[in-house]
Amino acid sequence: MSDEKKDATNNDQNKEPKKEEPESLGEKISGLFTKGKEEFSQKIAQGKEDLSEYFKITNELTHAQQILTVMMSASDNSIPSYILKNAKGFAFMTEVKAGLVVSASAGSGIVIARTEDGWSGPSSFSFASGGFGFQVGAAKTEIILVLNTDKAVKAFGSFAQMTVGADLQVTAGPIGREISGSIVGSVTAIAPVYSYSHSKGVFAGLALDGTVIITRDAENEKFYGKAVEAGNILSGHEKVPDSTEYTQLISVLEESTKEDEKKDEEKKDDEKKEAETGIKDQIQSWVSNMGQKISDSTTMESELKRSCTALQNVSKSKIAPYIFKNARGFALMTEIKAGLIFSGKGGVGLVIRKLGKSKWSGPSCFWFGGGSFGISGGGSKTDIVLVLNNDKAVDAFASGNQLKLGVDLEVTAGPVGRQVGGKLVTSSDDMTDVAPCYSYSSSKGLYAGTSIDAMIIVTRWKENDRFYQSSQKVTPKLILNGTILPPENEELNTIQSILHRICK
Repeated sequence: MSDEKKDATNNDQNKEPKKEEPESLGEKISGLFTKGKEEFSQKIAQGKEDLSEYFKITNELTHAQQILTVMMSASDNSIPSYILKNAKGFAFMTEVKAGLVVSASAGSGIVIARTEDGWSGPSSFSFASGGFGFQVGAAKTEIILVLNTDKAVKAFGSFAQMTVGADLQVTAGPIGREISGSIVGSVTAIAPVYSYSHSKGVFAGLALDGTVIITRDAENEKFYGKAVEAGNILSGHEKVPDSTEYTQLISVLEESTKEDEKKDEEKKDDEKKEAETGIKDQIQSWVSNMGQKISDSTTMESELKRSCTALQNVSKSKIAPYIFKNARGFALMTEIKAGLIFSGKGGVGLVIRKLGKSKWSGPSCFWFGGGSFGISGGGSKTDIVLVLNNDKAVDAFASGNQLKLGVDLEVTAGPVGRQVGGKLVTSSDDMTDVAPCYSYSSSKGLYAGTSIDAMIIVTRWKENDRFYQSSQKVTPKLILNGTILPPENEELNTIQSILHRICK
């Protein structure tokens, strides 16, 4: 070998080894992305496994039992017993909803059906729906679907996929033991499916339109140990595997039905006892209670205000002046009438007496009530003015005893205009044969004669005592003969001023 070649070889051997170039930024980012992707995939796989475990049939059976237990503790604000008793099946669902403006909800559940031999095994399903609107956040809701017809049960067993609102009609279920105030004795008119939701301890009807429901065939196969059809499960043809969760669910379901039936029997007994008291006693009790409420909530001061307005209106009416001129007193009443077929009427009023040419007594307060039967409905408020034409009529109010208009005191619809019984009245001498009491009622600001029969008037003793605050016993007689003077009151001064003007 030549000396030049030897030197070249030695130089190559003496050269230092090459250093590795540093990893570029792009390679670092790529590595981090690959590692993150692998970790994310692992978490997704773990999440799917956890969800699969959470939503397996045995856990769904436990969820269903918990929903029923909470529903049973809701007392009379729960699913009505007749709904449970007549149900053909139940679907128990756990829904998770989340979103921001656009929302989505999904979940799973089980369905069981009533069979000739008891209850079918559970069939598993999943569901999902979406929405759009001003919404944000997340929520978890437990849902019960009450399947009221065989067709509704078959829908869960016949379709691989169905849509609520299209393939299956679902209506928000009624709460409590009544619908529109009456017990439902037949299920022929109810919806195929009622839905109820449980959120934060409250049960309520829930709308589920647009929800897609899919049978979970794989989960059913795991539970039953073989491939099964949902229809065969719900018809009772598939034997239910030994399952503590299933046994507990059926036990709770049967217990809740029996408990509600017991409550219904107790309620029927209470309604029977109430009916035995009789319609007459109920009406009398209603009138009495109405009178008590009026007594508690209406003061003499408020009555004076209403009477002042009534007198101002009647003074502008077409009632002949001689009617007022010859009057010995006035009873001013505010009547409330309400009812449907059976109607009740009642209210409060006051009576005032003419003591001299320009002098009037203080007011004595009373309440009145009555009832009637006929085709009637609704409610109304009427101002009534009774013109007391002689001292006997005033004394009837002053007696302090219970007074019956139409029995103890004759009341006639007062004439409007200048004629009485077709005869033109020209002087007060022609008033000697008039009825003891004329009645007028207001309608849209106009006063006209009105007939009053079978109305009971009772003195409001406590209200008179409160208003007069007298050292002596306050009686209607002492008030109306001027022995007990009224306290200073602006409305009473106005009333006396109006009476002085229209009766002179």
